[in-house]
Amino acid sequence: MKKIILPFIFIFVFSLCCAEDLTSLQPLSQAPDSMVTYESSWFEISPNSNYILTHNLQGIPTKVFCYISDNSDGNNFRQSCWITYYYSSGYSKSTSGTRVKSINKNNVTVSTGSDGIDWVWDGSNYNGNVTSGYCKVVLIK
Repeated sequence: MKKIILPFIFIFVFSLCCAEDLTSLQPLSQAPDSMVTYESSWFEISPNSNYILTHNLQGIPTKVFCYISDNSDGNNFRQSCWITYYYSSGYSKSTSGTRVKSINKNNVTVSTGSDGIDWVWDGSNYNGNVTSGYCKVVLIK
């Protein structure tokens, strides 16, 4: 009889990508040896900037996670988002958020929006562009 492992893999990946309480996840630095990972430290970010990190995985990662925190210790972190919006008069564009802009076998470039590093919506209120904070990048090959 063949064992089917697909549902387990799906559940594991789904829980990493879609967990509401991200703080309940184990640190990826404790990932199984079969997973090659890179986990940056928390680094300070500001709007309209690029940050190049060296991961040295010698290959393109299959999963990329970018997290944002208001604190350098990562307390109360959240998954980053990226939003682009256009003003109706004159169609001027504005961006807010933090994203992985590019990645290759050795480096990853993180980019922040022109107006903020994050765009916060608490479910009922728009809390504006966040203009300072910290970022952590996690890669799985």
